[in-house]
Amino acid sequence: IDEITRVIARLEAEDALRGTNIRFAQEMAQAHADAKALRLAIQNNVTRLHRVAVVANLYGRDQASLDDLQRLVLAQLAGRRIHPQFAEGRMEEGLLAVSPLGVNTMDDSYHTMDSFALSATLPFLQADLLDQEGVPLGWNKITGNPVLYDPWALGNQNGVIYAAPGAGKTSALRMLIARARLMGVRVIAMDIEGEYGGVTEAMGGVRIRIGARKSPEILNVGDLLPDQEEDGTESVSVSEKALDLSGMFQFGIPGMTPQEVAVLERAIADEYTERGLDSADGLYEQARVVTAGAYRRGKRMKAMPTISDFVARLKRPEYTQDLPKGGVLLAAIVRFQASGALGFFDGETNVDVENAPVITFDLADLRDASKKFAFYVVLGWIWEHFVKRRDGQNKMLVVDESWMLVDGGVGSHWLMEMARRCRKRDVGFYIVSHDIETFEQDKETQVINKTAATKIFMRQEPRAAQAMRSAFHLPEGEIGWLTKHAESGDATLHVGSRAVMLHFEPTEAEKPWVHEKPRSGAAQVQRSRVTAAGEA
Repeated sequence: IDEITRVIARLEAEDALRGTNIRFAQEMAQAHADAKALRLAIQNNVTRLHRVAVVANLYGRDQASLDDLQRLVLAQLAGRRIHPQFAEGRMEEGLLAVSPLGVNTMDDSYHTMDSFALSATLPFLQADLLDQEGVPLGWNKITGNPVLYDPWALGNQNGVIYAAPGAGKTSALRMLIARARLMGVRVIAMDIEGEYGGVTEAMGGVRIRIGARKSPEILNVGDLLPDQEEDGTESVSVSEKALDLSGMFQFGIPGMTPQEVAVLERAIADEYTERGLDSADGLYEQARVVTAGAYRRGKRMKAMPTISDFVARLKRPEYTQDLPKGGVLLAAIVRFQASGALGFFDGETNVDVENAPVITFDLADLRDASKKFAFYVVLGWIWEHFVKRRDGQNKMLVVDESWMLVDGGVGSHWLMEMARRCRKRDVGFYIVSHDIETFEQDKETQVINKTAATKIFMRQEPRAAQAMRSAFHLPEGEIGWLTKHAESGDATLHVGSRAVMLHFEPTEAEKPWVHEKPRSGAAQVQRSRVTAAGEA
């Protein structure tokens, strides 16, 4: 700092001595401003100074090819206003400097750089990511500064998070959920293994356990809410709802014929139309409602059709006559009624998440086959109750273990469709998986990779290197670090054209639920309360 202060004083003195030379005055003013900004950044610990030498070897088959390469490098660097020095007459010292011994005796090759300038020499990073209203993700591994990330500063809030098993993904997601909430973001998460109960309760949220024994919680797949446009107008598309539910049943009933799909879609659309649910106004009915302890006339949402209603309609002659003989639809769809093995979505919605700041859907009680179907269904319910509503609030949907829906068919299409709908409505849609290859091999989910503005990569298996090259065009230096050197909690974050290397680190207050085992967080909290009460 003292040296920079002396430089600032020298620049001020030279400016005073040079008089009124306008061009020189402008250059001196810029140099003076840069020096003062650098001093302030160092004083505030935003950057540091480093003594740096950047050295490289040129190789050629013979003297002529080496001379040609030297001219080419000089021309390219000159275009970037970089002027290299060649170790003429000091080849032995130069060779020693580029060796992996860390010895450089050429003192004139060193320059002083701050952290921002130094990061420009790295292949895939910039110095810092400090969005003014950003979510604090972790610490920059290069500069030591916090990484503040604001997806709503972009036109596209969607993201992908890929991490190998043991890379610290679950802990990082718990921190992301909590810190996003503390920044005013409403978060909803798919919890496949019961891993986010602790953070949900810590943030005052609601955890919905799907399929749990004696669980009274029901999500009605037939719920239809108005789609709110940017100008505030509301609309309803029965045909879109019929397509969504048809895709859900196709995902749960493999082998349906195109004829069965067509009959199913017609029956679903007819059920909504005959109930008068084919317009925004038609979704409501006049009723007595309670406001501030007093009754008044108002409107409330009509009862929505359920799976049992759709099944009853399908069994009518006007639909069964059009179904092919030997089809699977009627025989299989009964499994989704309340009395069937997958009947936990048949009935009117009875969960209240209207004002919950964090909502997690816990599928840990389900077997794998049921879990995949529930995964699909819950995303559809989230679309109706969470994504459609334009309430001016920043919202984030975190879809952990999203590989479960990638099937090369309706599941993959549903993931891509949810990503598209969320992007259109400024909802951050984050797919999270350990398997880049599965997403890159599927044409539908390739689109998610290509269109996501935010990409977080944690430690990767070596076999994922080729997928990282083809899907994201990551430089070899970054791929090498992610597959060989990254530790648990380390990551690279790409936000548009910006990229930083960071480490997710919980605070002391976060550690109890960041490091919890699946489904253990709530029990530990309860036990600690009982113990404390007993001691008291």
